[in-house]
Amino acid sequence: MPASCGATFDAPRLKAELSPLDEKLHRPDLWSHPDEAQRLLQERKRIERKLEADSKLERDLADLAALLELAHEGESVEKEFAAELDKFRADIDELETTTLLSGSHDPLNAIVTIHPGAGGTESQDWAEMLLRMYLRWAERKGFKATITDITPGDEAGLKSVTATLSAGGTEHPIAAEVYAGPVGEKKISVAVAKLAGIKEGPAVLRVRARDGSLWKWFGGNETVVEKKLTIDITPPTLQLVAEDRYINFGGAGAIVYKPSADTATSGVKVGDHFFPGHKGQAKGQPDHFVALFAHPYNAPANAKAVLVATDKAGNTREMPLAYELKNVKYRKSTLAVSDSFIQSKMAPLLGTAAREGGAKETFLAVNNRLRKENEARIAAITGKSTPAIQWQGAFAQLSNSKVEANFADERTYTYNGEAIDKAYHLGYDLSVTKRYPAEAANVGTVVFAGDLGIYGNTVILDHGLGLFTLYSHLSSIGVKEGETVKQRQVLGRTGETGLAAGDHLHYGVYLHGVAVLPVEWWDPKWIKDNIQPKLDGLGGDAIAEMQRPRRAAQKRRR
Repeated sequence: MPASCGATFDAPRLKAELSPLDEKLHRPDLWSHPDEAQRLLQERKRIERKLEADSKLERDLADLAALLELAHEGESVEKEFAAELDKFRADIDELETTTLLSGSHDPLNAIVTIHPGAGGTESQDWAEMLLRMYLRWAERKGFKATITDITPGDEAGLKSVTATLSAGGTEHPIAAEVYAGPVGEKKISVAVAKLAGIKEGPAVLRVRARDGSLWKWFGGNETVVEKKLTIDITPPTLQLVAEDRYINFGGAGAIVYKPSADTATSGVKVGDHFFPGHKGQAKGQPDHFVALFAHPYNAPANAKAVLVATDKAGNTREMPLAYELKNVKYRKSTLAVSDSFIQSKMAPLLGTAAREGGAKETFLAVNNRLRKENEARIAAITGKSTPAIQWQGAFAQLSNSKVEANFADERTYTYNGEAIDKAYHLGYDLSVTKRYPAEAANVGTVVFAGDLGIYGNTVILDHGLGLFTLYSHLSSIGVKEGETVKQRQVLGRTGETGLAAGDHLHYGVYLHGVAVLPVEWWDPKWIKDNIQPKLDGLGGDAIAEMQRPRRAAQKRRR
């Protein structure tokens, strides 16, 4: 008989446990018993964390399947597959440990005490090293660690550090530091390319460190570490194959480029946003990359898009992208919020926390803090996409729907005549009739299906190459995470969950975590002119030649 770990992960059972928990949490008398309310909320969060871990494994498994399919088609994805597989195994191990630690006392806090014992400054150094290791481990695991008491020992730590780089028969001094007081850890950055006379090729890095110990007649202990390495100071090369000449403010663009073989990461950078390129997505061009990118709605108009390629040594090549930014006027509006809306729609989203302040504080807690948390979660979900395209042609607007609220509306909220907050509306509000079937805009994979705070019941679809669509305020959800859906397939039914003031569908489009103008993706002509030619493997000259008769006809009509 095979050995058993003694733990099982039963996602359906956990989901079934949520319903009775929610019933208890909605009892009118619950908030008269704060201890019980806190216990129930913690239990719900514990179950949600486990279900989110299960959903992440399903998404990662779908990514592995997509990479495997690319490998079967002859694409070179061995490194990406191996990296994703290692992460998947690590997540499985972590989930197994979490499942094992599911006893009543396992979620409780722990107290860790470190004593150096006998051994002088060397023991103190080891104790400090252990402390740093535990603190870093807690940080990586998402635990909150607090130092409640610490007693410093006698002086020890680093006293001096020197470093040299031997290359081409010449020894180059790159660092020499002496510390007046003890230093436990020191990070030294060196720009190797700026060293006079340095050349590419094999080299030896030699680091000599001395501590403040009283051993060896007060001279301290000395350690010398040598490491063989190869100096590479040449950045990768970039060739721009096809670009976008016109991009809407808040909209998307696409480019095709070819980086040199030594490139480790590449993509388009706009301000603080990075949009990675995907290899092998241009038809007939296995060594070309396609990058979908956005000029974000909240980026300055003069923000410059830059194509960036970085190799394993950290050398970076940048190539500015030139395009005409078409101005899109986004609406500004003022909305007055009432006490009844705050109590009926916002307070339930906070639970017990809503009772800790007045109506204004409740509104700000939801519209500001909770909104930021929800948008950060959406950005995280839509920041990791399958590397292969899944959608086909133009995206479909909800049938028979009317756009009630626009993308990137800047809303100012007032309470009792006072402006108290601002927020952007990152999508379209589409309305038809109550409980109307919410349809998938295009082919995709369900990467999220569940409650999302102010967005209520939500479904998020991954369409590949960083492109996602979001469907919120649903009254019911009819799909599961990991499921592949077809265009116009029903995902659920519209509703007014979350912060919805009436029955409608909130529809958003995201590109690598950034909300973008949805209307472009509804437009078959925009897809045909700006996206499809690049996916078909056409170069810039061929695309320009193809579009020339069309533009000439447009000028004649004017």
